[in-house]
Amino acid sequence: MQCKKCGTENAINRLFCDNCGAELEHALEDIKAAVDKEIKDEKAKATARSIRWLLGLAFVLFVIGILFRNAYKDLPANDIVPFIAAPTVEPGEAPAVVTSDFGLDLPHVRPAPALRPKLPEPVFRARVAEEAYRRAAVTVHAKNLKGPLTGLIVTDLVLLFTPSGEAKPIPVHAADIAALSLTAGGLWDLTARSLDKPVRGSFADAATLDLHLLHRTSDKRAATDAIALRNIVEIKPVEAGTP
Repeated sequence: MQCKKCGTENAINRLFCDNCGAELEHALEDIKAAVDKEIKDEKAKATARSIRWLLGLAFVLFVIGILFRNAYKDLPANDIVPFIAAPTVEPGEAPAVVTSDFGLDLPHVRPAPALRPKLPEPVFRARVAEEAYRRAAVTVHAKNLKGPLTGLIVTDLVLLFTPSGEAKPIPVHAADIAALSLTAGGLWDLTARSLDKPVRGSFADAATLDLHLLHRTSDKRAATDAIALRNIVEIKPVEAGTP
């Protein structure tokens, strides 16, 4: 607000001149002009602050760019990481048998085998039991039998067997016997599933030991017979080979 007496510029909110003390006349046009001038001054100050802030940010980014350029100046210009070579794949030999399909030579592909149908649980259990019986069953020849019997040795008896040339006997479970035969010299040739090789030796109390054999009768029923070990001539697996 300009004083009309001395010409001094005063703030818009002044009632008296700061220089001469004269009363200031507040006309509406003067107030509007003073307000517009203050708004323009504030906008100019805000613009100046924004320009200074942007210039500072640009300077910081410029410095960071120079630092990164110095850090990677020794690397090739066209590739930052040229050290990993592309994998090489050597082509294999071309298949000898090809088939023509739509004019293209394609490798001969064998069809996948058909999936085996899933067995019902009772049939599956019966086949598992049959397979277990087939692998563990033995054929027994004894003096008191009219003919050979095929079945499973089911006794819980543990036999003490002393290999030739050794003083300490080894325990052999009777159900573990896979093959057994009496030799001319009164020794036994024993093959057990738990032993890594056949052994020859003698049984302790062979005259009083009985083996129990579970077998099937002619009418397909299960029966158990006790066979004295002293009467055993030969026990051999049902199938040839190592049981």
